[in-house]
Amino acid sequence: MGNGDEIKGPAGETPRPPRRPASRPVPAHRAQAAAARQSDEGRELMVRSRSLFLRDVEQQLAKKELYNLDEEFEKTKHNRSPFVWLSVLIFVSVMVVVAILVTSYIQSRSQNVQVNISTFADVNLRDLLDKAKQLDNQLDVLKQDLATLQTNEASDIQNVRSNEAAQIQFVNTQTISSDEKGERIDGIREQANGQIAALRAQYGPKIDADQAKIAATQKSLDAYDTRQVAQAKKQEAILNNQQRLFDLQMQKTTQSYQAQISGLTSDFDNQIATLKRNDADFVSLLKRNQASEIASLIATYNPTFSEPGIVSILAAPTGTVGSQADGYSKLAESEGVASAASDASLQSRLQDFAGLLSRLEQVPYKNSVPGTLDHLQYLHEEIVYDYQQIANGMAAKLSDQNETVARYNFALDSLIKNSRENGYIIDPRNTADLAVFIDPVYKVSDGDTAYVFRNDDQQIATIVLHVSGETITGSLSSLNKAGTPMQPFDKILLNLKQ
Repeated sequence: MGNGDEIKGPAGETPRPPRRPASRPVPAHRAQAAAARQSDEGRELMVRSRSLFLRDVEQQLAKKELYNLDEEFEKTKHNRSPFVWLSVLIFVSVMVVVAILVTSYIQSRSQNVQVNISTFADVNLRDLLDKAKQLDNQLDVLKQDLATLQTNEASDIQNVRSNEAAQIQFVNTQTISSDEKGERIDGIREQANGQIAALRAQYGPKIDADQAKIAATQKSLDAYDTRQVAQAKKQEAILNNQQRLFDLQMQKTTQSYQAQISGLTSDFDNQIATLKRNDADFVSLLKRNQASEIASLIATYNPTFSEPGIVSILAAPTGTVGSQADGYSKLAESEGVASAASDASLQSRLQDFAGLLSRLEQVPYKNSVPGTLDHLQYLHEEIVYDYQQIANGMAAKLSDQNETVARYNFALDSLIKNSRENGYIIDPRNTADLAVFIDPVYKVSDGDTAYVFRNDDQQIATIVLHVSGETITGSLSSLNKAGTPMQPFDKILLNLKQ
């Protein structure tokens, strides 16, 4: 082996003079040219080796006696000898071994070619330093971006909190109950917490992504070997110009960020001063608006009625309405026009109305509403009293009429018993709804037919009886003579054969 910078050629060739060691870094294009020349020399060595091998094979083939295969085949057709096959096998084996040896020799020679890489050391160190500086700058930029995101998030959250405090202050100045204030304040705080959660959900992934990038960049920066960085710093004199450029860029970036920070700080201070100047005016305006809104709400839900008709009603005096004794419920039930359930339902609805109106009177209404509720209560009691009085009067009248009807029924019953008739026509004026009286001893069914006689041998008409409960009426079926209508107390003969 010779000098570390020389390239060994094949045996028999004059060795090349050793190359002068590089005194300065070799540019990248010159290094690529040197690598290309070495590759050309290796290919040239392979061509020469192949030519030598073929020449030796040709000489060996020339020394051997060539055979005429057709003649030998004819000669050995009947006497085949294994010598031929053995000779061919040996010849092929020898050729294969020679080929393998020559190929191995060429490969070993090409592998022993030495390439001096010291000329590339400066370039690698420079790349290493450049990459480290780029990672360091990238790390600073990522940290600045992370700080900006965190500042923006804190500013947005502070704005939400300020708005929350202003709304709570506005609620505290309202003239509402403590419970309602608590509910509104809880709603404001819940809304603010929801907005803050949304902001954190918005900024969180971005902050996490920047932190992950910072961690990855820091890991890549830490991965550089300290010894390589120290060796690269020894070569830093070569990169002074680029280093100064980096320093200028860093200084420019720093100044730019400082100017931005100064401007943001000044704007923030101005905003705070403006907010403080406007705070008193804003609070005063809120109080005036609140008072106006409260007055508007009171006027909306506690109106002052000005209509003449309504004013005259409210001007009427109110007092206490007495109670009426119930003198109609039992009679209505006995007559079938009402029931105990319907009467109980009516009383329940009257109590519900009174209860709802009484609850409304407990609300601290203003203006015309309290007087309106008092008059509604008074009018309700008066209406109920008057209707009870009317019902009691109707019940008394009905009771008297029932007594009169009972007397007539007694008289008719006595008349039938004495005359032994089935019944009588009482009122024939409405032929579709005849008033009749039938002896109770007879069981009449709805739809039964009866005959009307004036004398025992004078039939006047045929009627149909209708039974509804205990009431029996009739309707005209036919008249025997068109000019002879029915008259009161015409006798009824029931058709008992049906």
